[in-house]
Amino acid sequence: MTVSNSALAYSPDAATGAAPALLAVRQVRLNDFRNYRQLRLDCGLEPVVLVGPNGAGKTNLLEALSFLAPGRGLRRARLDEVTRRPDGASWAVAATVDTPEGRLTIGTGLEPARGEGGMRRVVRIDGRPVASQTALGLHVAAVWLTPQLDRLFLDGPGERRRFLDRLVTALHPEHAGDVAAYENALRQRSRLLGEGKNKILVQHKPVGPCLLITPWNFPLAIPLWKAAPALAFGNTVVLKPAEMSSYVATLLAETAAATAEQEPPLRLFGVSAFIKRDS
Repeated sequence: MTVSNSALAYSPDAATGAAPALLAVRQVRLNDFRNYRQLRLDCGLEPVVLVGPNGAGKTNLLEALSFLAPGRGLRRARLDEVTRRPDGASWAVAATVDTPEGRLTIGTGLEPARGEGGMRRVVRIDGRPVASQTALGLHVAAVWLTPQLDRLFLDGPGERRRFLDRLVTALHPEHAGDVAAYENALRQRSRLLGEGKNKILVQHKPVGPCLLITPWNFPLAIPLWKAAPALAFGNTVVLKPAEMSSYVATLLAETAAATAEQEPPLRLFGVSAFIKRDS
């Protein structure tokens, strides 16, 4: 293990290299990342096992490698949280990588934004800056498995969506840009809602007929789950139940007709039930 001067600098030994059949990290360089002030780790083509006491920085090194793929890394930390320096200053991660297309150098990190103030993430491929981190996915596809993933099917749907997003990004790198844009829109929405308390007027208006095609195994729960909010805002709901459970739709129509004070809000024709609500 040796020390380099600049993690994002172009590495001369990345200029040549035979194209391997699989992705291989040949060298890792860190600057001010977590507990590493500077690090240069040279690797061969054989598997690498990290061994050391607790707190030595094994997971930090894996997290650094995860930043070479699009996204926020395996810990999903904020960019200013991974720096070694307490003032939230710059950090850098770079690697020499053998890919099926040849050997190249990939680097990313946090540095001061020019003329704007604050900090921004930068990405460089073979020493040249690129527009966004989406370019990383064109060269490195990575999916990590951590002990926390054993709760993937126990926690909320957000974790499952993020895991599926990483799988899709491994096959379609441009998906990372769509995910980043979506998350940015959610953050802007939350900020507007927080800043605009008692100032934002939300009006719910009917959009028109809504078609429900429901499965046979949940013939009552799904129609009620989807139809109730649509009816509440004045929409007309067209229900197409499964043929195997169409009798449940008949009972639903009869119940609605029996409880309606005026025109029955639900009509049934064959295997199709029509739910209508007067606005």
